[in-house]
Amino acid sequence: MKISIYQMEIIPGNPMENMKKVRAWIEKEVKNSGPDVIVLPEMWTTSYTLEDIHHYADDNGQTIIPFLQTMAQTFNINIIGGSFANKVNGKIFNTAVVINRQGEAIYQYDKVHLVPMLNEPKYLEGGRIVPEVFELDGIKMGLIICYDLRFPEVIRPLALEGAEVLFIVAEWPIERLNHWRNIQITRAIENQLFVVSCNNVGSYQSTKAKLLQV
Repeated sequence: MKISIYQMEIIPGNPMENMKKVRAWIEKEVKNSGPDVIVLPEMWTTSYTLEDIHHYADDNGQTIIPFLQTMAQTFNINIIGGSFANKVNGKIFNTAVVINRQGEAIYQYDKVHLVPMLNEPKYLEGGRIVPEVFELDGIKMGLIICYDLRFPEVIRPLALEGAEVLFIVAEWPIERLNHWRNIQITRAIENQLFVVSCNNVGSYQSTKAKLLQV
């Protein structure tokens, strides 16, 4: 299985322009590399514009999910759709979605562990269901979002259920680069699975928080 990772520089608060970037990258990547799976980072539609996230959040995935489904069908690829700000019944979740080659949304996950240091609980609603196993091209896989990486108890059940690959979509700061690298290695070793991570690059004008590319 060939996997391509888009560690994109997200345009803050501009879902439409970020969708254009993703489409252009997918077109180029499919032509040049022919991947089976492409992976997008966390909050790739808006970046962490939390104070204004209610303005930019998708309404129950009505825009982002069909866009990713079209990409999957058009280019015959599986998509780990990163995550996006998703407004459901007035609450905003950090939602990840998985699309198969047929354009079917086969799995959706709301980030369970919100980051208190970033005041995420003030702006976002935490998910209530821990990550579950899904399959792409006959391979069992799991998916977590960023801060979830620090909680081994949500990852271990995935391995016990036969997951061979763990995807991590993130916006992890460069200041904690050692944590990012070392915890991933730890999760891979302790669970005996492959770890595929996708972070983004750039910086936030509002916080000046630098991000890394790994």
